[in-house]
Amino acid sequence: TKGRLVDVIPKLKKVFPDGTDFLAHARFDDERERFVMCASKMDIPGDQFMGNTTMRFVEFDTNFDVVAEREYSTRFIVFHDWILTQNYYVVPENPAYLKWPDIAKYVIGQTVGTDVFAMEEETNGSFLLIPRHDSNEPVRRVESDTFFNLFHFGASFENDKNEMIINGCVFDRYTFGGEMGFDGPTQTFDPISWGGIGGKAPPPRLDQFTIDLDTFVMKKKQRIPVVPVDMPVFNGDARPLKYTYFLGCSRPEGWFPFRSIVKLDLETFEYENWDAGDGCVTSEPMYIPRQNAIAEDDGFVISIVHDSETLLSKLVIWDSMTFGKGPIAEIRLGGLIPWCVHGSFIPGFYPFAEESGDQWPIYL
Repeated sequence: TKGRLVDVIPKLKKVFPDGTDFLAHARFDDERERFVMCASKMDIPGDQFMGNTTMRFVEFDTNFDVVAEREYSTRFIVFHDWILTQNYYVVPENPAYLKWPDIAKYVIGQTVGTDVFAMEEETNGSFLLIPRHDSNEPVRRVESDTFFNLFHFGASFENDKNEMIINGCVFDRYTFGGEMGFDGPTQTFDPISWGGIGGKAPPPRLDQFTIDLDTFVMKKKQRIPVVPVDMPVFNGDARPLKYTYFLGCSRPEGWFPFRSIVKLDLETFEYENWDAGDGCVTSEPMYIPRQNAIAEDDGFVISIVHDSETLLSKLVIWDSMTFGKGPIAEIRLGGLIPWCVHGSFIPGFYPFAEESGDQWPIYL
């Protein structure tokens, strides 16, 4: 947004009632200058007492005025992320089911929220393709050939062959509870065991899906030969892209916590993996395009690296075009700071520039 927060928040309150739950990810269509949010709610008991999930997509202009929206309900699913292409909102239909006895326990405070549902691993995963521009156009459901639990999307787009390319970080199986090694009831923390061999969460792998937009059938699914990766970032939404940057993991004892940053070519599958080393944890990278960039990957990648041995943290910066040569700068941040996930960078945004006359150094 190019407006001040004090002006934006009242506009949001008019659109979303108090208590609205949002997904952690928002998207930005640079070509149309649209900021897009997704709200989601679980409907209980739902159809045939199996629950439903209702999602609402709202598109704002740069003044945070609503320019488009669409709502859709489906069977109960679990989803954390979604993606924006040129013409669709894309949602992973990660199959799940409600556990009614645990819902009763949750209501009276005897269990945590992740105990009220479980993955339905005997059911194939699928994608919902929800049209952005015509509310009369039907929603399409495209099924995969196996179960998946897709947590995060890499660059996804429609190409000139009338295909949709989806890059997604998927778990082949997943047991909810104790996410990232933290157990709520006991207040214990053991991230290595959670992501270790035989743990509740196997390593996330990167799959590339190709959907025919004439027939709405999945033409191809391919597992990309790269180290376990998650939390991807890339240079914009709703347009074809070649590169994506990830948190990566190559720990011998298991995949979590993350300890590396990966740059991946989505066409050749060549990748470069910068490893922070033993005892270090990397935070979700951020991609910042260079002003007057000459290529898609002409910019900078940044990540905060935490060192568990020295109890210090630093901001690490790469020139994304020469990523494989290592960081170009490191900035000491002092002691450990909270682990950083799920941010956005939108070039050219400085909400107070018109009032103060200042020019903010948006680009590195």
